[in-house]
Amino acid sequence: MISGQYVDKFADASHVMAEGMSLNSPYRDQAWFKIEKWDDGYAVILSNGELFPIHTEGKKQYIWRVVNDPIFGPTGFRYVPFKGVES
Repeated sequence: MISGQYVDKFADASHVMAEGMSLNSPYRDQAWFKIEKWDDGYAVILSNGELFPIHTEGKKQYIWRVVNDPIFGPTGFRYVPFKGVES
């Protein structure tokens, strides 16, 4: 289980969390990822090795990632920075 809070920037985050993804979906294991590295404004490297450009909207950063839905096919999600705390 992950507990913590959403933050505006990847510099302050430990994970990325998908917005609007149902935790009952067949791809729910892709709802959050640990951030291994980030490069200021250029990319986020997730624990599974994927590399993404960082987008900015106002003060908030996000990445866009596509997952494969077995019924609807490729489905895009916005992943936002999240700072987890250990319990």
